[in-house]
Amino acid sequence: ASGEISFTAQSTAKWEQQPEAIAALQRVKNAGQLSVKSVERKEASQEPPLLYDLTTLQKEANTKLNFSADKTLSIAQSLYEKRFLTYPRTDSNYLTEDMAQTATDLVAALLPVLPFMQGAELTPEIGRVINSAKVSDHHAIIPTAAFAGNGFDGLPESEKKLMSLVCCKLLCAVAAPQEYETVTAVFDCGGKQFTAKGKTILTSGWKDIDARFRAALKAKPEEDGAEDAALPELAEGQIFETVTASVSEHYTTPPKPYTEAICCERGIRNRP
Repeated sequence: ASGEISFTAQSTAKWEQQPEAIAALQRVKNAGQLSVKSVERKEASQEPPLLYDLTTLQKEANTKLNFSADKTLSIAQSLYEKRFLTYPRTDSNYLTEDMAQTATDLVAALLPVLPFMQGAELTPEIGRVINSAKVSDHHAIIPTAAFAGNGFDGLPESEKKLMSLVCCKLLCAVAAPQEYETVTAVFDCGGKQFTAKGKTILTSGWKDIDARFRAALKAKPEEDGAEDAALPELAEGQIFETVTASVSEHYTTPPKPYTEAICCERGIRNRP
């Protein structure tokens, strides 16, 4: 740290024996200062997701809502019979070209209906979800105009949650990409190399819609870990005179057990 600047950097080296790690720690403490060797900045983007087919709907309903695959299909079938959801047994993630205007009108009609979209603005890019060549028997799962006109009135809680999930996916799919800048800084301290990574969001894009949905529905958080925090302004050759160092201990972990979401993703179903 230097003045108001603070951040965390990790050693690029790993040690299997504690005495080796303690010796390296002592060298760092004796050095007492950290120098910036390089700073690399890159702008990148994360494209919006595709629309739901049945498998991805079951997977995300499991991870976000804790619904089993069978429960998701049952709820989706009920919503289809109520004419609130399109045919659920589909393997396509796209809509056909003749649905472009329908999808445009549907997005506009959904915005005032969804509580988690209150105050939000969206200029849909419908072309992202249109591809007749990738639609076989049935197009992707989306809400219907009947749902947009009726809203959530009279629906049981489980159907409200699944409808919100499908609506969120449609809005995310036609929203702008998330744009961000990543920063990777390399440091030297006591002859040891350290790195720090940061991420600054430039434009939230579709991620803002997803975050609104998760907050409103109290859905499970993403499992890909916390995103890198933003780093302070760093420049090559910069010196930090105050350094706090410590050793952390980690263990290897076994592969995650199969969950309903993983089974859906890999086409595996539990059998009695």
